[in-house]
Amino acid sequence: MPPVHFAAVLFFLALSGAHGAENCAPMQREGVEALFDEWHLALVSLDHERAAQRYWPDAVLIWAAPNGVHTTSPAIDEFFAAFQQSKPRARIVSRDIQIGCNVAIDSGRYVVSWLDQKGRSHDSTQRYTLVHTHRENAWRILHHHSSIAPPEPAVEPRAKSGTRTAPASMTASNAGVTASHTGGSRPFLNLDASPSVASFYPDAARAGRQRGDVALRICVAPDGELQREPDVLNSSGSPQLDAAAQAWAYAARWIPATRDSKPADGCTDINVVFDARV
Repeated sequence: MPPVHFAAVLFFLALSGAHGAENCAPMQREGVEALFDEWHLALVSLDHERAAQRYWPDAVLIWAAPNGVHTTSPAIDEFFAAFQQSKPRARIVSRDIQIGCNVAIDSGRYVVSWLDQKGRSHDSTQRYTLVHTHRENAWRILHHHSSIAPPEPAVEPRAKSGTRTAPASMTASNAGVTASHTGGSRPFLNLDASPSVASFYPDAARAGRQRGDVALRICVAPDGELQREPDVLNSSGSPQLDAAAQAWAYAARWIPATRDSKPADGCTDINVVFDARV
């Protein structure tokens, strides 16, 4: 289970146990995942007011930076006005979700990506906790804590059957999927909601210990659906593995690119790896 910040635990216990006869708004795991997607879409919209509106007026935002504690709506708005100049993005690496009465905790690790002033892309693996609460017929963030995660091991452990692991350096990963670094807004893989590449590995190819990388270009419509069949930019040399990679891309969940604060058409290049040793 990913680490949950102590403050988030206090919020969860206090808010879950203090409702008594109050009505509890329905919430399931998929709904909590959707709240993160909405936050992320506001982040990549580059609209700081839209991002700040995801938080309650009494929210606390603690970010992994000097003077990173923001406790008022103007302070949170000012943070995003500065942060969004670097065109940030985030992707979930691992998460744990807990749901109580009118409160939901989403905690784990994500990779935050941004561009420096020279247009070079940077990644930072961070631990995060998001406490969403339901008030006034709406879900918003009451507590958001993001801190630098300890360094990952230099050598990644091999994936056991039924598990998914991904190096922290991957821009978009799913047990064998990597995406190229490109500046600006582009489609984004929702790792947690997507099937593993291993589940699309053809049995015959796996049995024969056939390995291969397939480079694909994925073009996503504003509704998150693929616009067309993924283009094979670099074949694995096996039509069977190429077709399996394309089938995985159709089954994966994609967050669309944004333009002018709205979902838009966009493409991204990914590398799908089939390896019988994993």
